[in-house]
Amino acid sequence: MEKDGLLILVQVDHISAEDLSWVMDALCFPGVRNRNILPTITKKGRVGHLLLLDIDPRCEADISRFIVEVIGSYGYHRIESRHVFHPATIEERQLVIRKSEKEFSCRVRLKKREGDETGFFAIESEDLYTIVKRILDEMGCVMSPMKLRRKIEAAAVPALAGAGVGVQIIQL
Repeated sequence: MEKDGLLILVQVDHISAEDLSWVMDALCFPGVRNRNILPTITKKGRVGHLLLLDIDPRCEADISRFIVEVIGSYGYHRIESRHVFHPATIEERQLVIRKSEKEFSCRVRLKKREGDETGFFAIESEDLYTIVKRILDEMGCVMSPMKLRRKIEAAAVPALAGAGVGVQIIQL
């Protein structure tokens, strides 16, 4: 399948890497499908970066405002594209995250390629990082996103394959 896409390329050589990290977090809003930062060397020999955004074309005005007002760039390159993808379904599941006597409940979105009968589901990254932050804030423990992803996706397989489990308990 295909859908209209838009790639926005922003040349950035005026903000620090620390600020770029914040920009990447701040770009987690509707319409931004994917975001990447590529290191570069500019024509003047300075270290720079290219911010590459895969966006929903309908959201260009909001993203353009962010580029000008927040990043402080005067412009960007607009590259029309066709996004080729395999259809996927997204299902929501309830999770209970538990460590010792502490626990919290949250909903996650899990994506599965249509026609994929392996039972593999992938958690939406935005949900994963939200849970990692909650684990730190509410349980006072640092959790690797990679390790948490494996735990959640492994626990989701039986429930989504029809085992009838409504809530997955993830033990840290």
